[in-house]
Amino acid sequence: MEEEKNLTCSLCHDVYRTPKNLPCLHSFCFECLEKLIEQACSATICPICRSPFDIPQNGVQEFTTNVLLENLLQSTASVNEANGVKLCELCDEEKNAIAYCLQCEQYFCESCQKTHKRAKRTANDEFISLDEVPQKKITSKVVYCQKHIQKEMELYCNDCLEPICALCVSDHTSHSICPLVDVIGNVKEGIQDLYSQVILFFFFTFIIFFLFFFLVFF
Repeated sequence: MEEEKNLTCSLCHDVYRTPKNLPCLHSFCFECLEKLIEQACSATICPICRSPFDIPQNGVQEFTTNVLLENLLQSTASVNEANGVKLCELCDEEKNAIAYCLQCEQYFCESCQKTHKRAKRTANDEFISLDEVPQKKITSKVVYCQKHIQKEMELYCNDCLEPICALCVSDHTSHSICPLVDVIGNVKEGIQDLYSQVILFFFFTFIIFFLFFFLVFF
């Protein structure tokens, strides 16, 4: 557990995300340093050693990145991946994940999954086991409505030329609406027809050129 502690930011108590070095060489997440600077009333000081530091002209991004920490994070992630270990992407306790949410595209531990299911907004989210992730994670990419969060866009408005969800239908009264899969199918067929036409065009062009060449030179 000592290695995990070394990879944890002392401000957010989570695994480092883009670790940046202060002049005193203590490291913190990029986002954590931005929040620290925003909340500072006067002088900015290191939360660990209390050493004051100046804010660069271009902000936190000018602090040097802790490359050693980044390499350790990548190595740890690679080892976990090789061992088939997936960690929960929501909690700070680095618990092992037991399920994957198709809507949120995140790994959940048991306690976070229960909390997720109790929330009204995400109660209908679909979870799959970790064994199913490699197959379904690729094929189940879902596009959600920006206006009605968590509602899948399954329809298409032919008048507005845009995909919509079922709740958007009330805003498209008297419009021509059809299933989105039909539109995708028609687009694919249109591309295939266009491809066939291009092939035929080049074929007949070649025949005409060949006949012209034959008549002129023979």
